[in-house]
This record gives sequence, structure tokens and C-alpha cells, in this order.
Amino acid sequence: MVLMFHQIAIHGFGQKLKLEIGSGWGIYSMKELKEFNESILENIPVEAAITDNFPSRLYYDASINYLANQKFSMGFTYSYTTTGSRISYNDYSGELKYDDIVSGHSPGVHITILLRNKLLRFSQETNFSYCFTKLKIQESILGTMNQLTFKSGSLHLEPRMIVSYRFSQLEIAAKIGYLIDFGSKYRYKDDTDVILRNLMTDETIQNNWSGIRVALSIGLLL
Repeated sequence: MVLMFHQIAIHGFGQKLKLEIGSGWGIYSMKELKEFNESILENIPVEAAITDNFPSRLYYDASINYLANQKFSMGFTYSYTTTGSRISYNDYSGELKYDDIVSGHSPGVHITILLRNKLLRFSQETNFSYCFTKLKIQESILGTMNQLTFKSGSLHLEPRMIVSYRFSQLEIAAKIGYLIDFGSKYRYKDDTDVILRNLMTDETIQNNWSGIRVALSIGLLL
């Protein structure tokens, strides 16, 4: 009887690790950077326009998970995302472009709790990560390019729901959640005492990746 129970346990829960890669669609708040763009428009002596304003974009992530038991797992995660904005003006005399390019690298950890284990598995997952954000401000006037780089780091919290389906050693999952960015100031790369400020209000500008996340992933059970 003991031997039989041991064999059932092995076959019922043989995998202890899951490697996962995925991609999703993110909506990014960037509220203060959008206000920063408005302040730039107010200070440009021509009728320029914002042609891109931090649109939603694809992001990419990967994780390695330890399956502690059939209902609980934890692991390490990494994600990368980028978005940006552009202010532009063009006439017979020349062209003006002002680009803000934002990218974020986010290592972290997560915990996952299985809520329903049927043909379709339903889980709740919470991600905790730290995002290293880089902001490149590129100004091009009549072909002359200037660039400034600012950096920021902030804590991220992302609760999300997962629907997944397993077959053999593969797992396909659909995920929806909301990322909360606790924000931090943008500091100039070459002098961290220099902080990015709104040109009109002189208020400091913080990064803000907050927004809805929808993703698909595929995992390999080991």
C-alpha cells in the first residue's frame, strides 16, 4: 500500500519546475511625461504637434517557477517593455523632432495560487518586481541631434488572473492583470543631483508604467 501511494504521488505531481516565456500588450500611464510634453509644446516657437504619446505596446517576459505542491508555486521573473512619444514640426525651412524613448527592465519574483484544477486551470498570481527605467530625450533641429539620458528605479506590483491548459509537459496560459508602479524621479545619468522637471510648473517628473496587462505564455514542465 505504501509503495502504491508513492507511485501515485510521483505520477500525479512529478514536475517541480516550469520554464515560461510570454508576450503581452500593456497600457502605460506615463501621466507626468505626457504633461512634460505639453510643457515642451508651450515653449516651442512654432506650431508643433504631438504625433505619438506613449502608446500601448508589446512587452516580453520570462520566468522560472518552483512548483511547491499542486496548489502553490513561486519563481523568478523578468520582463522588458518600451514605449515613447514624438513632438514634430516640418515646413519648407526645415524639420524639428523631439522624441522621448522609455524602456524598462524588471526583474522580480511572483507567487501563484491554483484556484481550480479542471480541464481549464484558474490561478491567481501576484508579481513583485523592481523596474530599471531609462528615458532618452532626443532633440533634432535642422539635422542637428542632441540627446540626454535619465534613469529611474521603482517598485512594481502586479496582481493578475490566469487561465491555463496543460497537455503532456506543456502549459498554455492567458493572463490579465493590472500593474501598479509606485514611481520615482528621473535623474540625469551623468549627475544624479539633476532631476527632470516640468518646464511650466517646475514639478519633478516620475516614471509611471501603471496600466492594464494582457498576455499569452507557454510553459515547459520539467
